[in-house]
Amino acid sequence: MTRMTEAAQVQMFGATFAEMDEMREDSMGDAKMLAMSILSDAQESMSRGGTETARRWINKAKYVISKIDEV
Repeated sequence: MTRMTEAAQVQMFGATFAEMDEMREDSMGDAKMLAMSILSDAQESMSRGGTETARRWINKAKYVISKIDEV
């Protein structure tokens, strides 16, 4: 991923890369299940009118998906 400041990471994802990596490590399921769970959170946010929060949840899911094939 391109170099971003922590402030930019929080603006885009609602968390830093380190926090999202910790979320991935702490996840009970695999990365695909985590991404689906995050997308469900985004749907819930959208249903409540939280488009900015939903955008951040979607970006988190994309981050998780981008890490699936990394070794």
